[in-house]
Amino acid sequence: MTATSHVRVAGADADVVAALRAGDEAAFVALVRGMHALLHRTAMTYVPSRAVADEVVQETWLAVVEGLDRFEGRSSLRTWIFRIAANIARSRGGREGRCKPFSSFAARGSGRRSTPNASCPPPTRRGRATGPRRRSRGRPRRTGCWRARPRT
Repeated sequence: MTATSHVRVAGADADVVAALRAGDEAAFVALVRGMHALLHRTAMTYVPSRAVADEVVQETWLAVVEGLDRFEGRSSLRTWIFRIAANIARSRGGREGRCKPFSSFAARGSGRRSTPNASCPPPTRRGRATGPRRRSRGRPRRTGCWRARPRT
C-alpha cells in the first residue's frame, strides 16, 4: 500500500487518523473515551458476559493500533472500528459458546452434582450441547421434545 492511498480519508477523520499515525497519545485517549462504552455495548450483543466483552474491546483497540496503517478511508473511522469490534466479538462469542465451565469438572469427582451455568446450553438426549450441527447425508436428524409423547 502506498502513501497516496491514505489521501481518501476525508473531514474530521483525516485529522484524527493523521494524529494517530503520528503517535499522538492524546488523540488516542480521546478516541477511546468517546467510543469505549459503545464498543462495549456492541460486544455484549455477541458474547455471554461483561468480562468477555471487556476483553473484546481491548482486543479491538489493539487491532486498531496495529492496523491503522491499513485503514484506507473507504468508510468512516468509526465504522471501521465498529466492524473490527463486531468481527472480534462474533468469533469470540462462537468460541465462548463451545466452552465448558471449570466448575462442572470440579463437582464430578466429589460425588456432588454441579449447578448448571446460565451461559452453557443444556445437554440434549445424547449428552451433547445443542447448537449448530453438521448436515448429515441421508435422512435428517429428528429434533424436538426429549420426553416421550403419549400415544393417541
